Amino acid sequence: MHDSITGGDAFFIVVNTGWRSSVGRLKSTKDKFANRMHRQPSDFEIMYRVIATTIFACIAGSLLVVVSLVDTYPSWDDILRLLTSISVAVVQFQPGLSRDVLQAAAAGAQTDNGAVVQDGGIAIEGFAGIDVLCISASDLADRNKTTIFEPLCVACRPDDLMLVAGLSILSDKDEFSRFNRALLKALKRYPQAKANLDRYQSLAFRFIELDSTLGECLVESATGERMLCISGPSRSVWGYCVSENPENADNQDWFNDTMKDLRLRGLASWAVARKQGNDPLRFLGLIPTFDPPMANTRLAVRVARELGVAIKLLTSRDKYFGRVLSQSIGLDTDMLSGEDIYHAAKGDAELLGRIDGSNTFVEMDPEDRDDLLGMLQKAGNRVGFTGVQQNDAPLLRKADCGMSVDGSTELAQEASDVVFIRPGMVPMVRAIQGARAFFQHLEIAMVCQTVTFLQMLLTLTWCLAKFGNLLDVRLFLFGASVTNTYRFLQTSSKGSAKVQFFKKPVRWNAATILRQVLPLGVVITLGSMLLAMVILGPRLVTVSMPSQTAADSQSVKRCDSQAMSLHMLILYDLMPLLCRSEGRFWAHEQDWRILMHITCGQVVLTVACITGWMPEGFSLSMTAAVWAWVITFVTFGAAAAARYTTYGGELTEEM
Repeated sequence: MHDSITGGDAFFIVVNTGWRSSVGRLKSTKDKFANRMHRQPSDFEIMYRVIATTIFACIAGSLLVVVSLVDTYPSWDDILRLLTSISVAVVQFQPGLSRDVLQAAAAGAQTDNGAVVQDGGIAIEGFAGIDVLCISASDLADRNKTTIFEPLCVACRPDDLMLVAGLSILSDKDEFSRFNRALLKALKRYPQAKANLDRYQSLAFRFIELDSTLGECLVESATGERMLCISGPSRSVWGYCVSENPENADNQDWFNDTMKDLRLRGLASWAVARKQGNDPLRFLGLIPTFDPPMANTRLAVRVARELGVAIKLLTSRDKYFGRVLSQSIGLDTDMLSGEDIYHAAKGDAELLGRIDGSNTFVEMDPEDRDDLLGMLQKAGNRVGFTGVQQNDAPLLRKADCGMSVDGSTELAQEASDVVFIRPGMVPMVRAIQGARAFFQHLEIAMVCQTVTFLQMLLTLTWCLAKFGNLLDVRLFLFGASVTNTYRFLQTSSKGSAKVQFFKKPVRWNAATILRQVLPLGVVITLGSMLLAMVILGPRLVTVSMPSQTAADSQSVKRCDSQAMSLHMLILYDLMPLLCRSEGRFWAHEQDWRILMHITCGQVVLTVACITGWMPEGFSLSMTAAVWAWVITFVTFGAAAAARYTTYGGELTEEM
């Protein structure tokens, strides 16, 4: 397969030799971007469709019940009122749930401190269910604390080596790397080198190798003396020096022994060379470096483990560096190499069994990372993956939640679900906490809306079939507007209590939702039926008269509807409190404004019914109002007991 790339006067032919090649991986990323608008639905979208289908099936069943009883009613007015009430319930369910979803998603994105969510609820849902977090060693490094140790010199003084190293980056302004910043800071320990640095000016700078940090800078002193200064990765500089001047090979044993010693200590190194005038190129020595992890990385690792997230540290460097870094952040030193991952992907059962218990993976190239990601996902894990390079882009799209940090290549950021604008691992752990808090908000909204709707639908159908009575639509619309304002405050307010989240990775599961919805729905529906029997049966709403006119009978029916509507609206207000942590709503601290809003809203609704101004002309007796309140709170207590005994989600407070 051949792709042609044209631009200007240049013409290149790129041959795609397979999906595991560099070009093949980039092409697969391009294909995934093309299909981004046709992604598979998320777990929540599937769950939402199932619940919506169930609800409309219940609506169809209720309509069939009403149609079968139509001959028992004198007119179609009651059927019209049932259809109106069902319409109110549907409108209340669909936009209400969607609104709660959007508000909870916004709250979750705000909690992701330092994160830019690019794929909306999909990314947040992915964060909530992460079992394994694969993080690159470079993402943990503190860019402002790169340590430079005493230089190791070959036939020169440390001040001379540091001077040449400083001159080699003199014009490298656009590529001001961590090493460059650390080197300029380390020059303060070598005053002679720092003083001589200002005596030279840069004439030219170039990178010797394409896509490499091996660079050379031509400088000139105030006296007209020119010097070529070279610095870069140790083995690249050494190979270049030997090829340009074979005499440098005399120090081959020293170079090998020094590099081995640095490896055992888990240190990297930067090499320096110099060419003065007509003299041959000379290798001057090595500058040992170490990129320490951020100070709070160990804490983040501990918190991630407490949240049930396994940390997998990936690095392209050797096992000695991997051991030093893993120990410094509190990970176990049991590690696997890229070669081990290759054999495990080929079917080695022993190595495959060690993947779950290993936390550090060294000498990992892009193919090995892809194999590791595939094996983790095949084992049923939801994997979060971090990457910064172009080669990481396919893996970021393949992972359940791809993450990149500020400073990553444009392709890596585009392929990511989340881009962290703050470095380190703490923002990632914060993102997991925020996603699980969002998941908790969303689960509460879904359970509340579903239970309330089913209770309303079943109670409406039963009341119409047994008593020929329905809800008061005008009162219910007024009360719903009040309770919806409360729902908005509860979801968006920071005072909606200390944010809570699950201790373990969470995913949408139909059985879990049904285990919450069914007991609550049964209990509150039975409570509503009890209120209907107490109020609609003995007619406690108004005083019965020997001979009631048609207007009196209509007044009684309208007041009955007020009592039932008041009962349902109070329950609708209290349901979010009931669905919180492990059913123990009293253990969850609420903001005083929200509690005040609940109280005031319920008082306003009760006064509106008793005084008769909503709806106008029909007043609710004090006896019926008291019965509505008493049975409502009895139902609420029974529902709380049912939830406490049937559901025990483990929650924890925010870090």
